[in-house]
Amino acid sequence: IATYPVVQFSGSTIDREKFVAGLGSLSPQAVQAALGALERLPPDPAPKNLVPLLRLLRQLARDAGEAKARARVVALIERQTGQTFGIAEGKADSEDLPGLYRPVFEWFVKKHPDLAAAASGDEAGADLVEWRKVLATVEWAKGDARRGEQLYRSRGCLACHAGASRLAPDLTGVASRFSRDDLFAAIVAPSLDVAPAYQTTLVRTTKGETHVGIVAFQAADGLILLTGADTSVRVPTEEIAFRRTVARSLMPDGLLKGLRPRDLADLYGYLRTLTPRPAGKE
Repeated sequence: IATYPVVQFSGSTIDREKFVAGLGSLSPQAVQAALGALERLPPDPAPKNLVPLLRLLRQLARDAGEAKARARVVALIERQTGQTFGIAEGKADSEDLPGLYRPVFEWFVKKHPDLAAAASGDEAGADLVEWRKVLATVEWAKGDARRGEQLYRSRGCLACHAGASRLAPDLTGVASRFSRDDLFAAIVAPSLDVAPAYQTTLVRTTKGETHVGIVAFQAADGLILLTGADTSVRVPTEEIAFRRTVARSLMPDGLLKGLRPRDLADLYGYLRTLTPRPAGKE
């Protein structure tokens, strides 16, 4: 598992795909950086690149404190498409933010009905359908566990699945606990079914900071959030202005992107080697 890094985007058009992917990050800093980079690039009306903006807008519309971010997203959508939605958010609108921004979504669905599911947040289900077609072509018996281990490490899985990590479950024996189809479904769409222990929490502070992570410790004077494999933040209780559980996993989507059927067989071959050690042996 790997989380999107907080990076300084260069503003190069050849990196547009990276900036668009950054819009789906759980890191508010990465999202802001991605928005800034896209704002500096020439307009791009490609429907597939509008989908992440609409998904981000839908997410922001659940939180009254994200007015500035919503304005940036709508302005970017208008710039990319040449459309004008005329949305001016006021204090009274906080009671029905999804309704206020409905014209944006309705326009997109009418213009691009084939992408309606993706824009509404059902993209993971569509991805699963496509990936199952790929999985059906895999020659699983030919997987090479050594190559699979290299993939496992290069895709950042070890960082969060190492032993008793609080960020993600231990994968020891995972191939015997889950069917192959269920295992790969969890990799393709990690946020479809998040166990309570690994649900993320969004916290906004009185200083205007936003943090997203897994609650590792909570007491009367504050809480500690694990925000990445080697990062955490402590938020004092008196500085918590807003807090809610987010129905997303810290594990990002797209971890299998670019892999061939042979690679998938290799990865599964390695996961099958992660068997529990006999009692008393190190």
